[in-house]
Amino acid sequence: MDIKTSPGNIDTTCWVTVSGDLDLSNVETLNEALRTMQDAGFVHLVVDLGAVAFIDSTGFGVLVEAMRRSRTTGGDVGLVVKQTHVKRVMEITGLDRVFVTSDTPEDVEAQLIVGVQADNS
Repeated sequence: MDIKTSPGNIDTTCWVTVSGDLDLSNVETLNEALRTMQDAGFVHLVVDLGAVAFIDSTGFGVLVEAMRRSRTTGGDVGLVVKQTHVKRVMEITGLDRVFVTSDTPEDVEAQLIVGVQADNS
């Protein structure tokens, strides 16, 4: 698994790109990367799973935990999901109703920001 981080288009947003397999053997690496970004003040995380070949329940568990941490600070976590098999797992588990998802990081970021603005209205 490879993880790259970069600032998003909004100051409070960080994009995290994950590639390879995301499973029990390496999920702690992603968890640490997400925590580091949240500790640095990024309240919105856009996690790009577009290059993830496989993700198991521990991978999704780390993403849910990151989402919970972000929501305590008024932020959220959104996912870039392109693969049919990942979308299907999210539909079966109901995670598609929990996370903001789209095919592009820009769209996920925009949805996160609009969602926060709507919550503050």
